[in-house]
Amino acid sequence: MTALGVVKTVLNLVVFLLGCLSIVTSQTVGIILSCGNREFRQAWLAQTKEHFIVLLTSVVNFASKSPIKVRIVTDSKSIPPSRIRLDSKGRLESSMPGGTVFIANHQIYTDWVFLWWLTYTARLGGFVYIVLKASLKKLPILGYGMKNYDFIFLSRKWETDKVVMGNQLASIDANARGKGTVAGKEPMKTTTSKDVWPAGEDKSRTWPYSLHIFPEGTNLSANTRRKTLAYAGKVGRAPFKHLLLPRTTGLRYSLLKLRDTVDEVYDITLAYSGLKASDYGQDIYKIEKVFLQGKNPERVDFFIRSFKIDEIPIGKEEETEDEYNIAQKKFEDWLFNVWSEKDELMDNYYKTGSFITNAEEPDRYSTVDTVLRVSKLDFLKIFLVPMCLVLLGRIIYQLYCLFQ
Repeated sequence: MTALGVVKTVLNLVVFLLGCLSIVTSQTVGIILSCGNREFRQAWLAQTKEHFIVLLTSVVNFASKSPIKVRIVTDSKSIPPSRIRLDSKGRLESSMPGGTVFIANHQIYTDWVFLWWLTYTARLGGFVYIVLKASLKKLPILGYGMKNYDFIFLSRKWETDKVVMGNQLASIDANARGKGTVAGKEPMKTTTSKDVWPAGEDKSRTWPYSLHIFPEGTNLSANTRRKTLAYAGKVGRAPFKHLLLPRTTGLRYSLLKLRDTVDEVYDITLAYSGLKASDYGQDIYKIEKVFLQGKNPERVDFFIRSFKIDEIPIGKEEETEDEYNIAQKKFEDWLFNVWSEKDELMDNYYKTGSFITNAEEPDRYSTVDTVLRVSKLDFLKIFLVPMCLVLLGRIIYQLYCLFQ
């Protein structure tokens, strides 16, 4: 690394750390100012959550040697082209409903950053929920901030995770109906296995959400490839060429919990320029190289389509054992079919550099080209509250000195 590269890396690290401190400071100030007003607290924390994806995107951009190109292909049968567009300055804008679930293949550690950025372009970056390892909530500063965001922390023990996930999703669903804690409500019944929230909807107090899930559970790597081959043999499924086999339990459970409020399920296929079919993205675009050394793909490719919840065979939440087995099989077949189509898209991408090569339906697919970026004003907002605190402290100090 050159001397200039070292300076750039140090500056990037300083900006990231200061940004994290600023965001956590802003969170704390908002919690204090809310004085128990839950709607104020929710709105304030949502703003700081958006600040976090703005910070992450800015750090990735600053570290990168050149602007990261973004190409988004949408299936017009499920997503009208007007939903993904460019504004007058060439920046990406998108429109999404208030209740969405994203499902995507998992190639590199920063997949979730690009998905979150996509939600940011719909002005919903403050309402994203992601699933993380439970150990991450112990991280200094970041752990505190992520807990305030109500991210879902799992231990990978389903009996424990089912309760944690179920209660948090039920809370998200209740808030989306205006019947949750943000509206001043409490669970009608709480047991060791689940919380039960009031039924109905108060449209004047609803809150949006976007839950992001990687059904594969982990990145594609040499090790996880071996594990998925073993899993394929266990469940009697043929392995995919470019993807891991998806796990169905957590996704189906999530959709069941959110079925009353989820408007659309976005099926997103992610691919990165510079990778060959034989490569493992996580080995090339390592997280420390992405954020500190600017080792980023030149272009991020999205293929997006959506499903209405009633198009997905999720079954019902209360089931007998036989009903559960039948419903689980139907959902598994649906998800594996989605992944099979996703695998074909990846095969096209590795062969041609594009997801879509079929010229028989030229009007079916819409393509938007842009770059990964955020508003400069949104970036400055990250530091607004700490700057105001410094200014207030200075004024108080000067007044103190004046009257001494």
